Amino acid sequence: MANFEGNVSWVSGKDGSLELRARSEGRWNADNVPDMIKALSGLARDTRVSHWSIWLDLGLPEGDRKPMKVSELLAFCKTADKIELVLVKRPFPQPKLKLTRGTGKAKSNAKVVL
Repeated sequence: MANFEGNVSWVSGKDGSLELRARSEGRWNADNVPDMIKALSGLARDTRVSHWSIWLDLGLPEGDRKPMKVSELLAFCKTADKIELVLVKRPFPQPKLKLTRGTGKAKSNAKVVL
């Protein structure tokens, strides 16, 4: 796993939830993750985000694998110590928004305060 080096966009998936997809003309990248989160906060709170686009490394029990509401994602962002845009290679290469808590390392400057 490494930081995603390209650009991404939020697109509507088959089930209507937002999915993070690699796009050359994408607006978001690893350098402007806080701006991406702030832009999500402008969406309707009940907008759904695909669970395939989010990696929650927050020490929580494994939840069900269904889309989460934007309001839930923003609540997780508030409690995360580090928010990154990463490339995950399983089951296939894809960008994910990784939220981490309790890393023990220096905290990222991608901490978002909403």
